[in-house]
Amino acid sequence: MTTLTPTIVTHRRPHLDEVCALWIIQKYWHEFSHANIEFVTTSPTGGERWNNVAPDSNPFVIYVGVGQGQFDEHKGDVDDSAATLVWRETQARGSISKGEKQAVSRIVEYVKQEDMAQFITNDLHQFGIPTIISGLYGVNKKDSHAVYAVGKQIMEALLFEMLKRISAESDWEGRVDFDTPWGKAAAVVTNIPGIERIAFSKGYVLLVSHNKEGTYHGMRGDPHSNVDLTDVAMRVKQREPEANWFLHQSKRLLLCGGEVAATENYSHLTLAELMDFASK
Repeated sequence: MTTLTPTIVTHRRPHLDEVCALWIIQKYWHEFSHANIEFVTTSPTGGERWNNVAPDSNPFVIYVGVGQGQFDEHKGDVDDSAATLVWRETQARGSISKGEKQAVSRIVEYVKQEDMAQFITNDLHQFGIPTIISGLYGVNKKDSHAVYAVGKQIMEALLFEMLKRISAESDWEGRVDFDTPWGKAAAVVTNIPGIERIAFSKGYVLLVSHNKEGTYHGMRGDPHSNVDLTDVAMRVKQREPEANWFLHQSKRLLLCGGEVAATENYSHLTLAELMDFASK
C-alpha cells in the first residue's frame, strides 16, 4: 500500500455538513490535524476519485460526503449526514472530554437537521450558517479552500458557545426562584452571558444575576413580557448613586458593569438585595 500524506477528500463547494465533518476530523483525529484538504467533483455514483485512490482503501485518505464510502451518507444512510457518520467514529476512538463530547454532539445534531432541510421553512433560515457558508463560496470566487478556512472558525466558535451553554445550564440548577409584579423570576450567580435564554425558554419573565467577581450585575426581562424596570432603576440608583447603573431604552434591561462597560464603579449589591429590588 502506498503511503500518502494524510488527506481528506470532499466535494467542491462544501456544505455545512462537510465543513463540520472535516473540522471534527482535524480537531480530534491527531494524525489528520494537518491533513491536506482536497475538493473533487461529485455525482450520483460517488464522484471523482482523488489521485486514483478509492474510498476506504488507504488509511491516509478519508473521503467525506463523497465517494460512497464509510463517511458518505449518499450511499444510503437515510438517518445520517457526513458529520454524524464522522462523529460516531470519532467517539469510538475515545479521548474526548465529557464536556466537549456533549457540546459537539449538539452541534452535529443541528448540522444533521440542517442537512436534512428541517429548518428550511423557518423565516430566519436565510440568515443561518448554511447561508453564510454558501455566501462565502461566492465572495471568495468559488474557492472551496477559503470556504472551509472560514467554516472551520465558525465551528470553533460554535463549540466555544456550546461549552458556555452547558456551563450556564449547570449554573441554572443553582438558581433561586422568586415572584415579581410581572410574574415568575429567577436569580443566579453566573459568569456566562446569555443564561437568560434558559430562563425565558422555561417561562420566567425576569432574570436577576451577577457574576462571581462582582464586575457585572443585571436584570433582564423577557422581550415579550410587560416587564418595566424604570422604577427599579430609580431605586437602585438612589441606593448606589456612585455605581454605573444603566437602564436600556427598552426598559427591560438594567445593568451595571460587564465587558463593554468602564472598569470602575461596579455595584456591590448582593443577589438577595437585587431580588428584593425586583420583587417590589
